[in-house]
Amino acid sequence: MALTLVVCCVCLVLSSMVLYVHDDLGWGSQSGLDLLSRGFDGENGRYLGNLLVLGLTRSQLFKTLFMGICLTLMTLLPAMNAPHERRTGAMLLMCCLMGALPTNIARQTLGWVSGFANYGTSATLIAAFLLPALALVSDFDPARAPRPAWWPALFVLGLAGALLMENVTIFFCVVPLGLYLYGLRRGVRAHGMLLCSLGAVCGAALMFSNSVYGVIFSGGDSYGRTISLLNAPLQALAACWNTFATDMVYPFLLDCIPMLLAFSVALLAQAVRERGANRSRLLAAARYYCICMPLWPIVQKLHPLYAPLRAYTPHLTAALCLLYAVSLGVVLLLSFPQGATRRRCLLLYLSVFVLVAPLSAVTPVGGRCFLPSYVIMALLCTLLMQEAFAGARLPHAHAALALVACFYAALWLHVYYFNARTQAERLAYLYEQVEQGAHSAVIAELPYPGYVWIASPYDPSEAMTFKRFYGLPEDLELTVISYPEWYTLRESK
Repeated sequence: MALTLVVCCVCLVLSSMVLYVHDDLGWGSQSGLDLLSRGFDGENGRYLGNLLVLGLTRSQLFKTLFMGICLTLMTLLPAMNAPHERRTGAMLLMCCLMGALPTNIARQTLGWVSGFANYGTSATLIAAFLLPALALVSDFDPARAPRPAWWPALFVLGLAGALLMENVTIFFCVVPLGLYLYGLRRGVRAHGMLLCSLGAVCGAALMFSNSVYGVIFSGGDSYGRTISLLNAPLQALAACWNTFATDMVYPFLLDCIPMLLAFSVALLAQAVRERGANRSRLLAAARYYCICMPLWPIVQKLHPLYAPLRAYTPHLTAALCLLYAVSLGVVLLLSFPQGATRRRCLLLYLSVFVLVAPLSAVTPVGGRCFLPSYVIMALLCTLLMQEAFAGARLPHAHAALALVACFYAALWLHVYYFNARTQAERLAYLYEQVEQGAHSAVIAELPYPGYVWIASPYDPSEAMTFKRFYGLPEDLELTVISYPEWYTLRESK
């Protein structure tokens, strides 16, 4: 309970310092109400996410509470799948892994209210869904299936999950249905899972009734596009591969170095525990490839100009990532006997596949798209760690994990505090300039711009939205300057 309260407090404080940036300003002004008045037709079918954005951008209190609670739940709910005696360790490990969230993902979710409304909510709902799902696959005991009292909640969960992001819609349609059908094969009628899938199907019908998808599927939208696998399938597969190689491999895997290293530790510990008990050469090759693969992104971080295949290096990187995913699947299949652990791991593994695979057929793809899959991979990593070190005496493990979690908490709080303080200072400066009758003013970049989405008005259209949202005169000319220049200007006064 104490750890839960600490995590909740940290998440709430962090959420209170999240700024409104980029199209948050449009959603929080008249243009957001205009979209609502036409039922978001022609915008997108993410109706729940759109309604959340309208509320989050109009109330600091709602934003703080909603984002803080979601961050707490997506961090701690996965740990609830652990046995009671291992739960504290699982919570601490989840805190560490969420603290290690790549900035490429964080800046488009935690650092962007509109992004969080869709992707943060999706990650939270998926974490909630996995609680009964993992309990069900543990032993397929009819008593572990969701009880009738929970069926309406599961229907609503599926409906809500289908009104956020398109790949999450697919997840909530496919995964609960797959669990229901597999349960039938095992003699368990998990009607709650069927209702969850039916709720998602209803949500999908509502989502894709929006006229924008007809425009996208016909190729008439210059921003959102899909790749048809029916016409010229070889060219379509090549296009999907290019999307994976150029836009997906880093936020999906290679930017997640701490998590990859945690997987390596778990697999190495598992290999040491077995000590030759399993003599499968395929398993050994797959396991040691997974253990060693994190060396590649580390080398790329240390030597960013290293390109052994020149222009084809991204394709080499994509091939290594794909081989890692396949090897991890082999490890999960062969290293565990038939039983609960194997089924739980494979459910998480396939869930990541269902979420990530559709992204290769659409554009654009950004780091924000991978927050739900990151949460699932963190849960899988936690589960593998528990199995690898089951029964081992690690007297200082909790203290070490707590120190790492505290380090990450201090880092994120420091970054968002200084960004929020600079935002308050630059707005106060702009209001002061307006009171003095100035027709032009400078606005500083944030000290940590890489942790938030586009936070400064670089082009005229963004500047106009910025001025309208903050009540500045529309004829005020804004010039963006660097933070060091702003710091010098502020200190000179």
